[in-house]
Amino acid sequence: MEVFAVRMWTEFCEPVAYSGMTVRKIMVYRKPEGETCVFLYPTPDAQICCADEWYPDVRAALAAWDGVPHTGWTEIGDPLPGCQEDAFEPVRVKGRADGDPQWGTFEILRDGAWQPYAEQTVDFRSES
Repeated sequence: MEVFAVRMWTEFCEPVAYSGMTVRKIMVYRKPEGETCVFLYPTPDAQICCADEWYPDVRAALAAWDGVPHTGWTEIGDPLPGCQEDAFEPVRVKGRADGDPQWGTFEILRDGAWQPYAEQTVDFRSES
């Protein structure tokens, strides 16, 4: 049986043009059902993805990005329940836990309390 971290990420050595956007890093996330998502990030410091791609399994996801030079894989823990799967820190949609989600508005868990979160908006479209 293949052992694979549930979530791991890498930064590309050079920007990659992909489907009309520029990608600088990716996160591979194997869901409990086995399907795998690759989250795409526009900048090395982005904390929430700009797009995602779905694959039937980890091998297919890794094969899709094989050959792109990167800095090596870093494993990270599972997202907290109710948090964004693509976020590197515990980030959730505001109000979602209360049944009144405010889509596009996020909160981050800092020092044991949920606080407003506003990641800087980034234009991820390619210059080409």
